[in-house]
Amino acid sequence: MTDIEHLLRDRRLAEQAFEWVETALERRHAASAGGAVLFPSLASGILVSALEVCDSYACRCGWNITVSGRDPVRRSRLAALASRPPDEVYGAFKVLAVHDGAKLWTLRIAGTEDLGLDAVVQLLLAPVDASA
Repeated sequence: MTDIEHLLRDRRLAEQAFEWVETALERRHAASAGGAVLFPSLASGILVSALEVCDSYACRCGWNITVSGRDPVRRSRLAALASRPPDEVYGAFKVLAVHDGAKLWTLRIAGTEDLGLDAVVQLLLAPVDASA
């Protein structure tokens, strides 16, 4: 399993992730109904094609994000995050859909806490060590 805990503790990545989520939500809200949303870039070769966040904090139904990419390191980070036990900071994660093609993977992951979405983004923003 990929060790992601050090990436989740990185304050700089947490701040970048928060900013990315805020920008993505602004773009999503600004798009017309049924219109396409161009989400901010995360990393080379990583594409966010969907982001759904419940706007009613009272219902606590959470969020989900669909991400595609070619980078196996980032893919394994998301798998590691999805396998974490639920906690009070990041909540619970669930993989809703996954497709692992020969060169491209797509993963749809959902969570229950706002910081869980930030955690997904942190793991995607974090650079990949060339020796990894």
